[in-house]
Amino acid sequence: MRINEIVQLRVRDIVQHNNVLCFSINRDDGKSTKNINSIRLVPVHSKLIEFGLMEFVKQRASINKSIFKVSNKDFSEIFRSQIQRKLISSDKQKIFCSFFIDPLVQQEIEPNIIAQIVGHEKQYKILLGTYKC
Repeated sequence: MRINEIVQLRVRDIVQHNNVLCFSINRDDGKSTKNINSIRLVPVHSKLIEFGLMEFVKQRASINKSIFKVSNKDFSEIFRSQIQRKLISSDKQKIFCSFFIDPLVQQEIEPNIIAQIVGHEKQYKILLGTYKC
C-alpha cells in the first residue's frame, strides 16, 4: 500500500473478503487514490494480525476517523528514520514501495498480479524497474 493509502485507513476499511482479512483501499468519504486501479482489496499480512493490528485498531479511531493519526509527511519520515534505515536497509535509493515490490519481482510473480496488488496502472513499469509508487 502507498503511504497515502495507509494514513487514510479507517476502521471500516478493514473487511473480510472470502474469509480473508483485507484493507479496502477506496475513495469513500473524500479519501483519494493515485488512480482507478488503486481501488482494491489488500490482504492483511498474518504478521500484522500476530503483532496485534486488530487490538490496535479497536483502541484507536471511531468508525469515521483515520486509524493512524499521522500525516503522509510524518509517516514517511517515521518510516524512513525509525524503520527503514535501522531495520531494513541503509540504501537511501530504496523507497517505501521498494520493500514489497522488489521481493515480488525477484520471486518472478507475474507482473499483472503485482500491478493488481500494488494498484499500478501499467504493469510494464514493474518489468522495467521504473515504477513510481
